[in-house]
Amino acid sequence: MLELDGSAYLSSAIATHHPLDLVVIMLGTNDVKAMFERSPFRIAIGMGKLIDIVEQTGGGVGTSYPAPKVLVLSPPPLGNVAPEGRAERFAGGVEKTEALPPLYEAIAEAAGAEFYDVGTLATTDGVNGVHFSPETHNAIGVGVAEKVMSILE
Repeated sequence: MLELDGSAYLSSAIATHHPLDLVVIMLGTNDVKAMFERSPFRIAIGMGKLIDIVEQTGGGVGTSYPAPKVLVLSPPPLGNVAPEGRAERFAGGVEKTEALPPLYEAIAEAAGAEFYDVGTLATTDGVNGVHFSPETHNAIGVGVAEKVMSILE
């Protein structure tokens, strides 16, 4: 099975970009693909792993920078996934993405991270039920920017 686990690189990415005030993480949509056989719980545990990695990056490489804050974004639930081949890849994905917000919120709270449910801003209204239209990208950008500003005030 194909594994595209970015956690192996996350510490290096953060250390080479210090100082950082905030790391924003929005994952979950591709994790619900049927081929990965991941439950919403396992997806949320994966998010917890990423939060933990960020929170352990204080100091960087030979520096005394503090670890950045973390903002967890829960992606919006999948829409009507089409065409047929894509729908098969995301079988069960609607229900899994609908289950993520409360799990992500609990993980973020337990880790002392911030949380924002992007599903309150937008839906997956692109041509295939997975991606976003340009208008939705804009709505997400504006909403997340407001959340980021409130965190960094």
